Amino acid sequence: MGHHIVILGAGTAGTLTANRLRRLHDPHDCRITVADQDDDDIYQPGLLFVPFGLAQPHHLVRSRPRQLHSGIDYRQARIEQVEQVEQVEQVEGIIGRRVLRARCR
Repeated sequence: MGHHIVILGAGTAGTLTANRLRRLHDPHDCRITVADQDDDDIYQPGLLFVPFGLAQPHHLVRSRPRQLHSGIDYRQARIEQVEQVEQVEQVEGIIGRRVLRARCR
């Protein structure tokens, strides 16, 4: 197993990032985990239709893990702290890489 990428937050950006990374990297070379504090993803653009009776609120809630591609781990946890443990400005052509450690509860 090579790298382990942890994405904090399974909103639109976190989900799109995880799914794009899964397509780019083989599961044997890169493990991807997404962490978020709850399981409910609300499709916010649909909220515009609720006051007019064109959508029901319960139809706009989706399970976060179901939005992730196969091979992506999901962990429901509250992120307590994120700290930078290493910053590499330039090493062997990699520029601006940061290594973060997150503590979840």
